[in-house]
Formats: sequence, C-alpha cells, structure tokens
Amino acid sequence: MCQDLGSFDSKLLQPPLQQDNNIPVIGDANMPPNVTYSNRPTDGRQVTNFTFYEAEINSSIRRKRNNNNNSGRHKKSDTLELEEIQRYFHVPITEAAKELRVGLTVLKKRCRELNIMRWPHRKLKSLQTLIHSVKEMGLTSEVEMLEEHQRMVEKVPELELSERTKKLRQACFKANYKKRRASTLAAAFF
Repeated sequence: MCQDLGSFDSKLLQPPLQQDNNIPVIGDANMPPNVTYSNRPTDGRQVTNFTFYEAEINSSIRRKRNNNNNSGRHKKSDTLELEEIQRYFHVPITEAAKELRVGLTVLKKRCRELNIMRWPHRKLKSLQTLIHSVKEMGLTSEVEMLEEHQRMVEKVPELELSERTKKLRQACFKANYKKRRASTLAAAFF
C-alpha cells in the first residue's frame, strides 16, 4: 500500500500466477475495466496507481445498473400522487396495490408520507351501507348529509365521522337488529 491510505500500488494487486506483466486481467469485478497490471506503457490506458475508493464506486455503480435492468415492475413509489391513490379508496388496500402495480409496503409507505395513516376503504364502505339503510328509512335530509360526508372522507381520509353520523349509524344498527330479531321470533312461532 502506498504512503497515502487511499490508494494502492498496482504491483501489489498483481495476481501471483500471471507470467507476463503486459497481460490485462479481464473480468475482475473489483477493478475498473481500464486497469492493467503493467509497468510499461502499452496503449495509453495504463494506470499504475488508483484510489481504492474509485474502484469501489465503479463496482457499486455496475451493481446498481445491473439491479435496475432486471426489475420488471415499475418503481413508482415517489411518483404516486394523492389523486392517483384516491381513485382506489373504495377497494381494499391489497387490491389497490395490485391495480397501481406497486407492492403493498410501498403503497403503505407512500400513504404515510401523504399523511394517510389508515386506508379509508372500511370507513367509506360503512358510510355507503349507512346511506343505503337511511334511504330505506326514507330520511332524505340525512342522506344528503351522509353523501357530503362521504365526499369529504374521499378527499381527506383522516377525517373523523361526526357525532351526528355516529349516532345515526348506531340508530340504524339498532333498528336493523330489532328487525332481524322480530323476523326470527316470527319464524319460530310458525
């Protein structure tokens, strides 16, 4: 090793079985392609000293290029925008990841970066069920309020349900429970 700690002397890197000093070593992954083990000038590309860090950088660049060429999937985690993700809020997150052609972990990571801590599919599905139940009851003013709330949740997924919506949902659950219970009791007496 040379006096400065960042470089090697090419004589020290020469393989022990090599007879001729003019023969370049081909295919050595740790060496840049233009390095020969010669002390005599051959074609003007002779390098007698090079820094170890340059060789490491060159081999790491080669590895990265090879890894990038083999990937069949799009790496679009940075390019996923909120508008693109919002189109899939109505489906479970696993289906959304498949449709967006990214991995589940990538999608979750991007959602956290966009301040979406929980995937809103279940909240939207609950609101849709509630809207359907309220329509059956004939409460049109409540339906409009719930549809507006659903649109707001689609835009801002972290939005909490209002107390009015929670109480309405509880009342619908209770009414549906009583309806099911009455139908099972009526079926039991016949």
